[in-house]
Amino acid sequence: MNLRILLIFITFLPFHTIKSQVFQDLSALQCDSLIKANTNNPNFVILDVRTPGEYIPDHLIHAIERNYYDADFDQQLDTLIKDKIYLIHCKSGGRSGNTIPIMKKLGFKEVYNMLGGMNAWKRHNYPTTAAFSEVPRWVSDSVSPLKSIRIGQVDTVTFVITNRGNAPLNLQSLHPLPMPFSTDFYPDTTIKGAMDYTFHIYYQPSSEGKDSLYSAVSTSAGDLHLQFVRKAVSSTSTSRPFPISIECFPNPSAHFIHLRGIPSYVINITISTLNGIRIKNYPIQMSSIDLDISSLPKGYYLITIGLQERILLKE
Repeated sequence: MNLRILLIFITFLPFHTIKSQVFQDLSALQCDSLIKANTNNPNFVILDVRTPGEYIPDHLIHAIERNYYDADFDQQLDTLIKDKIYLIHCKSGGRSGNTIPIMKKLGFKEVYNMLGGMNAWKRHNYPTTAAFSEVPRWVSDSVSPLKSIRIGQVDTVTFVITNRGNAPLNLQSLHPLPMPFSTDFYPDTTIKGAMDYTFHIYYQPSSEGKDSLYSAVSTSAGDLHLQFVRKAVSSTSTSRPFPISIECFPNPSAHFIHLRGIPSYVINITISTLNGIRIKNYPIQMSSIDLDISSLPKGYYLITIGLQERILLKE
């Protein structure tokens, strides 16, 4: 049986990783390739920073608009989701070029600027439109696979929907949920282009058995289907007890990590990098062990104890 405990951080250094920002100028040809490569990517946004008079009659398919000349242009950009991929453009490249440092300062992660703007785009006879439409897409996985939940516990699954289009998307309803499922979905919610909506489905079983949920979010552009399968098990199950008493200290450490209270069924301990590269493996035949980590470079490591996981810091 796989046993896991919460990842624990004890460190005097920041443990989060900030993704490097990507800001790059692309030709119209490269932008066309970028758009095609991200056709089904829910986190891809085409951002037109021209005026409404330029944008409304003629724009890239599904592009959203924020007017560079608006007094609150920076604030409008700041409301956008920073982790999405943005392709920005204007008429000839000046306004979009000036938008790049603003988005960089606001913390956007990945932004591409179309050199030459719409003028360059049209010289290649790439498509534009006057149409507006909503495009609902799942950002999260719409299928939550089978797993076991003990009776009396609450399992929460997060679902995220985005609007890839440039017309408002209305989330009309979530089809009724049978017990023991419930939700915080709010009906008749409107999502603007490039924005997300997050809701949760909760599962709290009161008796043993398998419960399956096949439902859908009704939207103004069609249904988005979801699936949620759970198995309720008794709290008196005979499964192996959860090893919550293992001590792991000191953390961070420069030389040795001491482990105490190791269950008898644990036969090995592994140290690996945070991206899964295994570095050391230690056989275990006792309830305590001292791990020599003095040869490891300074950094963060993952220690796996019979599939229990804790984050270690080598100082």
